[in-house]
Amino acid sequence: MNEVTLQQKLTTLTNYPHLSAETVTRFGEILRSLGDWDLRQLNPLTFADYYGFERSELIDLCIHGVKVGLFDFVWNMICPHCGGVEYSFGSVNDFTGSHFLCTLCRVNAPSNLDDQVEVAFVINPSIKKLQINPFADVESYLRYFFSANLVRSEPHQAYFIQSIRYFQSIQPDAEIEMSFELTDSHLLRLITLTLHHTVTFLPSGAPTQEPQFVTVDLLPTGFSTTSVSLSPGPVIVKVRNLRFSPVDIMLSELDLAEMHDIVRKYPATWLPMFTGKMLLNTQSFRDLFQMQNLKADLKLNIRSLTLLFTDLKGSTDLYDSTGDAFAYNLIQEHFQILSEAVHHNSGAIVKTMGDAVMATFSSPREGIQAATEMMQGIQAFNHRIKSDGHALGLKIGVHEGAALVVNANDRLDYFGQTVNVAARVQGLAKADEIWVTQPVFQSDQVNQILQQAGYQSEEHSVALKGVSQAATVYRLHQI
Repeated sequence: MNEVTLQQKLTTLTNYPHLSAETVTRFGEILRSLGDWDLRQLNPLTFADYYGFERSELIDLCIHGVKVGLFDFVWNMICPHCGGVEYSFGSVNDFTGSHFLCTLCRVNAPSNLDDQVEVAFVINPSIKKLQINPFADVESYLRYFFSANLVRSEPHQAYFIQSIRYFQSIQPDAEIEMSFELTDSHLLRLITLTLHHTVTFLPSGAPTQEPQFVTVDLLPTGFSTTSVSLSPGPVIVKVRNLRFSPVDIMLSELDLAEMHDIVRKYPATWLPMFTGKMLLNTQSFRDLFQMQNLKADLKLNIRSLTLLFTDLKGSTDLYDSTGDAFAYNLIQEHFQILSEAVHHNSGAIVKTMGDAVMATFSSPREGIQAATEMMQGIQAFNHRIKSDGHALGLKIGVHEGAALVVNANDRLDYFGQTVNVAARVQGLAKADEIWVTQPVFQSDQVNQILQQAGYQSEEHSVALKGVSQAATVYRLHQI
């Protein structure tokens, strides 16, 4: 590890006022003790839990670490079935398509940022060049190409390992030869996880006792063929690597139907995973990475996003009665109150519109908690300025649903009906009211938060502009 460069990066991090110098120092001490595999893909959630950090604090620290060159982002598309890392990207710009097909288990998974995209942090090469050979052995191979956040059940793991008939890496311009018995009862596939490609050996015709010879080439795009029909019996396969880099091959006797059945009976356990959605809903990410040369046609799917819109009542009168400079300062103080509530609840402010705010959260619970804290902050703010005859009325709307991440003037923004509904619901609110939709109101822990904050609810059925059916919404006000 380059100690001089590491210390420079850590010192730079201590210059950010909201990052604790003590936390940065302790974090650096732990990094020095980690091996290459641990430095390859750091999960801030499990790392924080294991070493006793606050999750939000460590997430901020890691994101700032990317900014100063301590880490790089790694975006992994994870198969929900087997945990395979189907694709790894260094930038959000590299994502394409709404679905991806797992090379190993052939599951067609949605490429949404909620569940199938994990974000990890890899140590920057200027700090340490990792010495990892994914082809050293089967254990290294599986550790490299499968997410550590999915813990397979024992039956699933045993079946998976048992299904690997052959594993090896092939150097450029080299070739290997393998032999096996092809039967009618088992499907054999030659797989390269590096190139996301397979060759299926299909039993066809009458059985034979004579060896059958097959040559398969590894080309820049994958195998030279996707299937080979052979008679049941002995097979000898020659694989030639015509690429300029080493590549993996695995002969798998995986019965997909049987494996899927095992997974249904003995499901895997998912560890806490820092997802793409969580990263986009982190304020420090939006603050530090506003300009990323985003693709003009960027479109990313989020299955469940909580949106919060605010507006102010009384801001125009405030400008008229106090003058621009005084009113501006009060409005900016109001923005600070809202920003602190958003950040405290793991959300991010997407944009401000006049004296209004659009913010996003990963769950309704976080959005509602932020809304109640905003109201509490504005109440304290009004109590302080009421002696001068001033007051601001905050109006909030919260909705949850699917959304599309898009590029809006080189900033990540959101598009879709969920955004429209959230804005319309906010428009129903009067001063000191929070209005929420049914998906938010019925979410876990929301009612508990509202009761603790002293809110009552009234159910309404309303027609929202642009929405074909009447919407069930709830007016929340303090007792």
